[in-house]
Amino acid sequence: MQLDIDELRLTDFVDIATSYTNIGFVYANMHLFSQSLINLEKALDILLKQLPVNHPDIEHIYFLRGHIKRAFENISYDT
Repeated sequence: MQLDIDELRLTDFVDIATSYTNIGFVYANMHLFSQSLINLEKALDILLKQLPVNHPDIEHIYFLRGHIKRAFENISYDT
């Protein structure tokens, strides 16, 4: 029974982190890069507490964050 509860909690945390990641992606598509990065950081904070550092979900957020930071810098230089 305890194992089921622990798995449910991990799933809940991963679902919340996934929601933050998706929100961050939506903000990035709207070119609201600072809001995007805020949400990706929230997702990363949650996942780093629950999963190993080399987990694919964490690697995916680092990947997205790098692209968004680069896009944000390019927009900043253009204006």
